[in-house]
Amino acid sequence: MNTLQRLSGFISSQQIRLVTLSGGVGSYMTGIGQLNAACSVNIIPAPLRASSADIARTLKNENCVKDVLLAAQAADVAIVGIGGCESTRRRNNHSLRLYQPGANS
Repeated sequence: MNTLQRLSGFISSQQIRLVTLSGGVGSYMTGIGQLNAACSVNIIPAPLRASSADIARTLKNENCVKDVLLAAQAADVAIVGIGGCESTRRRNNHSLRLYQPGANS
């Protein structure tokens, strides 16, 4: 979410429509809400992950979900966040320790 917070000044000075691709639930939505005044925000009204393939198909067939997915396909630019560098570094360091020969678990 830090990426969008840093871009909020630029976003508010342009005609930008934000379309999320990660589902409209969870703590992620707190940061998106901060941008709502800066631009038009379209949120997929579904979770990021479904509990079954049948539920995923059902959600994709909902008109409100289809509309947001079509808007995403029409985008001129896509910005993908991968999380904070610090949290990624911690996970990577932990993984490296796990796989080092002779390392303590």
